[in-house]
Amino acid sequence: MANGGGPCIAIFSLSTDIHALAIAHELKKRHCQCYLVGTDSLIEAGGLSWSLDPSQGSQLRDLTDEWFSVSDLDLIWWRRTNSPQQRPAGISDEEYEFASRQWLGALNGILFNQFVGVWLSEPGKTTHAENKLVQLQAASKAGLRVPATLVSQEPDVVRDFIGRQDGSVVAKSVRGIRRCIQPVRVMAEQLTPQLVKFAPTMYQEFIPGDRHLRINCFGEAIYPMMYRSKSLDSRDSLPPHELVKLSPDIEAALKETMRLLDIRMAIMDAKLSPDDEFVWLEANPQGQFLYQDGLSDFDLKSRFVDFLIEEAQIGRASCDSNNAVSQIDRVERVRDVD
Repeated sequence: MANGGGPCIAIFSLSTDIHALAIAHELKKRHCQCYLVGTDSLIEAGGLSWSLDPSQGSQLRDLTDEWFSVSDLDLIWWRRTNSPQQRPAGISDEEYEFASRQWLGALNGILFNQFVGVWLSEPGKTTHAENKLVQLQAASKAGLRVPATLVSQEPDVVRDFIGRQDGSVVAKSVRGIRRCIQPVRVMAEQLTPQLVKFAPTMYQEFIPGDRHLRINCFGEAIYPMMYRSKSLDSRDSLPPHELVKLSPDIEAALKETMRLLDIRMAIMDAKLSPDDEFVWLEANPQGQFLYQDGLSDFDLKSRFVDFLIEEAQIGRASCDSNNAVSQIDRVERVRDVD
């Protein structure tokens, strides 16, 4: 880990990701070492060096052309990492595919071999937690009220489910794609067999009301923001957001959901019904949250940076402890030899 000063943090995200750029800027203002690696620009702008020889070190290059040692990092914020590489001009399809695969393999290899700090969150756990079926199961197990849900591409099964939901449901994608597809409310007669059979789709009970919650879960800290909208998606109108309080039971269930998903951060969506029932909808392990600063008078960015620094300090302490244990082991082995 880095010696002295603030913690050493690397952010892996798209090279134009506003969240990554804004948080990196704030971390540097707080005297943290922060490196931003553009996960979509590795072919053109990336830098990587790894060797089995410890004296050679293991290094990556960030978007400012600064090299850093992976083993010095206290924390990795694994934010946006699945987008295709920007394609340099003049290379063939085969060359582009080859370079993309080489970068993916080499980057994962150097991180999994050399990084010993805190992941936010660990890649495999993030992928697991992104699955909406997994999320719903975890939230239900944690005691949260979730909508009646069906995932299917069987017309008869879907038709029967919609009939039990008073003839209309909310349809949404099971897995997100780069081009955002917003949830829509549909009636039974709008879904033809051809459309239903095209792919498995998530159909959910429609929750009435206009009070939506965007719940920012940063470790043990929970910041619920409420907004009013008749739309199913706040991005349609970007209404004002207000920080609200949730009951202790709901907060405890949200934390239990995080524990079951084995992640340390998530941006969750929920809704309050007309009779004030809290209904949990979904979680995004790396969801958008900074826009809420501009829609409210609450400084969410500073809270998130506080959280990053606290997590990084845990990573540094853990590494120091492991190093101390390793040194003791080495001393014991020398004594055994003597």
